[in-house]
Amino acid sequence: MTVVRAGTRRIEISKEGKVLFPQDGISKGDLVAYYREIAATMLPYVKGRPVMMQRFPDGIGRPGFYQKDAWQGAAQMDPSGDGEKGGRPTDPCRLR
Repeated sequence: MTVVRAGTRRIEISKEGKVLFPQDGISKGDLVAYYREIAATMLPYVKGRPVMMQRFPDGIGRPGFYQKDAWQGAAQMDPSGDGEKGGRPTDPCRLR
């Protein structure tokens, strides 16, 4: 497991070598590195907006689903976007 820092947070990345996009050979670690590289440019545009992820737990070639609710552990962040920590697991998560 790899630990990366994002501001004051420590984020554990499991299965860093897992290939997410086989046709392009892009791994989970590659995607994390890309997001870290573009974060300073991207974050001002998405700050305070609801987050929705399309997830493919069995790989991009298999059926996926849209995750609109806050994920486990997001309550430690700011699910409501109002500056308060806490919240219910079904609250939409917003980037701050």
